[in-house]
Amino acid sequence: MNEELFNVDMAKMLLSPEQWKFIAGFLPEEVSPVTKISMAEVKAKKLDRHCAREILVPLSGNYDYSFNGKCYNCEPGTMFLIDANIEHETGYTRYSDNLIHLWLFVEHKQILIQYLKIHHGKMESKRKIAINDFVSDMNLYDLWEALRHETGEFQIFVIRRKFMLALSLIFIRILEIEKTGTSPDTYQKMMVEMVKDRIQKNFRQGINLAQLARVGGYSKFYFLRLFKQYSGYTVYEYFNQCRINEMQYLLQKNLSQKEIARELGFSCAAAFSNWRRKMNHPGDT
Repeated sequence: MNEELFNVDMAKMLLSPEQWKFIAGFLPEEVSPVTKISMAEVKAKKLDRHCAREILVPLSGNYDYSFNGKCYNCEPGTMFLIDANIEHETGYTRYSDNLIHLWLFVEHKQILIQYLKIHHGKMESKRKIAINDFVSDMNLYDLWEALRHETGEFQIFVIRRKFMLALSLIFIRILEIEKTGTSPDTYQKMMVEMVKDRIQKNFRQGINLAQLARVGGYSKFYFLRLFKQYSGYTVYEYFNQCRINEMQYLLQKNLSQKEIARELGFSCAAAFSNWRRKMNHPGDT
C-alpha cells in the first residue's frame, strides 16, 4: 500500500486559498523577508536561474529559502512562484531538516509534481505526479503570464483570484490521485514532452542538462536515457534539430549569416558556420 502523503492539515491548507501568501517577483510583496540569517547558512546556499516556471509549496517544516536576492520564511501557507530566469535556491543545505515540499513544474500543457521529504539537505522523492493543465481560461500557465503583464490594480486582483482558483483545482487533482501517483511510463512520457517544449522555446540560450533533468527529478544519466527512449533523439540531437528548423525558416527571410547566427544564439558568424558544416548544411547566406 502506498504511503499517505497528505495529512488533514496539509490538505486543508492546499484547499484554502484565503490562507495563501504568494512570494513572486512580479507581485506586490505579501511576506516580509528574513532579516537575520547566519552567514554560514547564506554561503551554503546554491543559487541558479533557468527558463523554467516552478511553484514551491511548503507542506511541513520551516526553512529560510533564498529567492530573488532575499531570504524568506518557507513554511506552510507560503507559495513561491518562481518565474523564468529569477534567481533562486536549488537543492537544500544541511540546515534544512524535517521538511515536506511540493514542487510544481509548470508548462502550458502539462504540470509535473514532485513530493519531496528533506532531511539535513538530502531529498527523498516520495511520489511523482503528472497532470494536464486546463486548456480553458483556467489554464495556470496562461494566468501566470497574464499576472506578469497586467498593470491595472483591479485586473490584477481579478486575475490573481482566477490564478488561485486554477491552482486550487490543480491541488484537488493532486489529492485525488496522490495514493497511486502517476504510472512511471505516463510520467516519463509527459516529462520528455515538457523538456522538448522547453528546448524548442529556449534553444537560443543553450542547454543545461542538470536543469533539464531536475524537471523530472532524475539523475542526468537516467534523464538522458529516458529522453532517448521516448523521443528517439539524444538531447543534443533534438537541440540541434530545433536550431536547424529555425535556420531553415530564417534562410527563407534572406537574412545575413551574421543575423542568423545571432538569432540562433551563436557567439559569432564563424561559430555558426562551423556548426552548419558539422550539421551537413554547408554554404553561406
